[in-house]
Amino acid sequence: MKGKVLLVLAIAAGAIFLGSSTAAATAPTGGFKATLLVKGAMANPVSIEGLGIHFETEGPTDVITQVVDFPAKSGSGWHAHPGLVIVRVKSGTIVFHFGCRAETFVAGQSFTEPPLEAGLAENVSDAPAQSYATLVVPAGRAARIDTPAPICDGPNGGDGGDR
Repeated sequence: MKGKVLLVLAIAAGAIFLGSSTAAATAPTGGFKATLLVKGAMANPVSIEGLGIHFETEGPTDVITQVVDFPAKSGSGWHAHPGLVIVRVKSGTIVFHFGCRAETFVAGQSFTEPPLEAGLAENVSDAPAQSYATLVVPAGRAARIDTPAPICDGPNGGDGGDR
C-alpha cells in the first residue's frame, strides 16, 4: 500500500511540475563551455563528519570536475543538477541566479548549487571569466538537467528564499 501511495504522489507531483510552466529550457549563450577535467566513482555510500563538515551519500555516486569558461556576455542557460555542485571562481566575475535571486561572485570566492534547484550562471562583463565546478551526482545520472527559467514576481524577481 505504501508503495502505491508513493507512486500516486510521484505521478501527481510530476504532472504538476510538467504542467506548471510552458516555458522552454534555455540554452547556453555566448560561447559558454564546460569541459570535463576528471570523472570518478564512489561505489559505496559515504558518511564522513568532522570539524563541522558533514558529507553523506546514500548509494554509488559519480564525482565530476569541470573547468567552466565564460566568454564576455555569456551564460549557462537555466539548468539544475541531480546532486551537489561546489563552484570556485578562478577568474572574472560570475552572477549566479538561484531561482529568482541573484548573487555575484568574484575570483577566489566559492558557492554551492543545491540539488534540483533551477540556476543560471552568467558573465555579464566585457571580460572573460572561468570557474571550476565539482559535482557529486547519483551514479549514471546526467550531470545537467536543462530547465525553463523560473517565473518570478516583484520588481527584483521575487525573494527566492534565503541562502
